[in-house]
Amino acid sequence: MWMKIRNLKTRLHLKMIIAAVMIIFVCVSAFSLKTFATASYWELEAEGTTLASLKTENEAERTLELLRGMYVTGEQAAEGQVDVQITPAVKLVRKEYFAYRSPDFASPEVAAAAASKKVDVRVSVQTTKDVVIPHGTKTKGTDSIQRGKQKVTTAGQDGTKRVTSEVVSVNGKYVSTQVISQTTLQPSVTKKVLKGTGLPHTGAEVAAYALKFRGNPYVYGGESLTHGADCSGFTMKIYEKFGIKLPHGAFPQAYYGRHVGNNPALARPGDLIIFRKGHCGIAIGDGKMIHASSPSSGIIVTDITYSGAIRDIRRFF
Repeated sequence: MWMKIRNLKTRLHLKMIIAAVMIIFVCVSAFSLKTFATASYWELEAEGTTLASLKTENEAERTLELLRGMYVTGEQAAEGQVDVQITPAVKLVRKEYFAYRSPDFASPEVAAAAASKKVDVRVSVQTTKDVVIPHGTKTKGTDSIQRGKQKVTTAGQDGTKRVTSEVVSVNGKYVSTQVISQTTLQPSVTKKVLKGTGLPHTGAEVAAYALKFRGNPYVYGGESLTHGADCSGFTMKIYEKFGIKLPHGAFPQAYYGRHVGNNPALARPGDLIIFRKGHCGIAIGDGKMIHASSPSSGIIVTDITYSGAIRDIRRFF
């Protein structure tokens, strides 16, 4: 009887021990599963060096996107083609960790800022623009124009060209600009100018030149010093030789040059004499003038009062 009781107690103790062991085993197993469980995360790496740790793939891709766009302005993105290169190359690597030892995760913004200090971000912006080609100026001296004066023979015109260029910066700092190609759309036209080198003319020169045509014919409405001219056609062509442009007509010519008066005594060689009756001539000195008088007399020299009252004396030199 006693032995049966003793065996019963032994079996009870054994069951209790087994139950305790099982409870311990379950607890340890549960703890182990929780403690040693693994999870995925992402790292930004450059040449084997970890730049930042991110929880998800989306956050890692966002970090790389922020890093690539860190030094690209909205203006650059709008102007042309943007290329971004990161040196050393950055890649996304998937890794795992144990729950009991979690990495130091960062937000995409913080991770991008930290990574930018360990790499170089090269940004090249390629743009194509139409650029003005300024026209040049070519000057040539001539003694046919009075010194201090000039004449434009060809008007200058700016051209245009299409230029494709690349602007490079590293970490936001300008590095270089390189022209990749350029095509002329409209060539520029060089401005050509005749610059006067001749000595200033004198009234005596005008008078001497006018006298060369003494005796030539008078032709009403004519403008030829050799084949015939009327009074204002004669004076117009004489003064044209010295760079002075006058209209054809005695009264219209009265508004050119400087007013001297209407007293014959004031006239100097080379002065234009306008008469009240609509005639005109050129003073040559000593109270004389040369003028295209009439079809019967042609170009002659007479007294300055030959044609009556003087309306105006005009001086150019």
